[in-house]
Amino acid sequence: MHQSAQVIGPEQDDAGSDGEIIVFLLWHLGDVLIATALLPELEARHGRKLSFATTAPCVPIVAHHPSLARIRVVDRVAPVVMTLPMCVDLREMHERLYPRAAAVYNLHLPVKLHQMPHHIVELWAREARIDKRWDELRPAYYPGSPGRGPEVEGEYLVLGNGGSARGKHWPAERWQNAIGALRERHAALRFVQLGVASDPLLDGVEDLRGTSIDESHRLLRGARGCLTTDSFLAHLSAAADRPTIVLFGPTCPRHFRPLGGSHVIPLGGHGFRTPCTRNLCRLTPGSPCHAFPGTKRVIAAVDRILARAPRPA
Repeated sequence: MHQSAQVIGPEQDDAGSDGEIIVFLLWHLGDVLIATALLPELEARHGRKLSFATTAPCVPIVAHHPSLARIRVVDRVAPVVMTLPMCVDLREMHERLYPRAAAVYNLHLPVKLHQMPHHIVELWAREARIDKRWDELRPAYYPGSPGRGPEVEGEYLVLGNGGSARGKHWPAERWQNAIGALRERHAALRFVQLGVASDPLLDGVEDLRGTSIDESHRLLRGARGCLTTDSFLAHLSAAADRPTIVLFGPTCPRHFRPLGGSHVIPLGGHGFRTPCTRNLCRLTPGSPCHAFPGTKRVIAAVDRILARAPRPA
């Protein structure tokens, strides 16, 4: 277990970050986990441990990272829709909050996704003057003390149907068809759902939604693999070095696919050649995103990782 970073709340006055090197990224869980790929590079550059400024829900993601000495909690709520004034405020906020820091790497960059040719971590790396491609950067999650969480006996596949927006949820009918077909193919395999308690519950699975991040990481380490929507669970699974199949719909795997891990398979997703670019989603606003993969592709991908992936130790 790694030593915990000092957590400094927004209400605390501790002389104002004199001389600190601060990485500034307020949300979301998956983005903060991706950003950990930059921390060892920045620690080596400056020759000392860093601080990370983020919001309270993201603190557990970086609480035990060995490159961090402090976590500075910022009292901000993630907006549902980002406006231009909000973007401008985020780019300038660190100057108001940490005027005496030695350096601040503000990762809240203005981004036009349809014009972004790279994974977002490569954009952040360029901002931080780190000369590495996205596939050379690997996030890491360091759990704290092991708790007494749920146990799952035998071989199991982790499922996730979360995401920061409802549009990221794979349709319930496709989940039902995929799980039914996989049960017939792999009779001894158990199906366990992780994620937050508000994620839509999948029919006929073992419900472990609401499990802590540390315990979810432990369960992922023991799983045969993970099948999930584009969500924090996808990034945590890759950081746990498990085979990870990610179901993309309205988001683009080129920008947001999980990094690292033993094997990541992105399926579907918004891009230059998906039906969404021909405005089908706008013409059918009540339907699931047309860029979501079909059930047969998903079943084939799960069969593939179960056949190839080594069983966890």
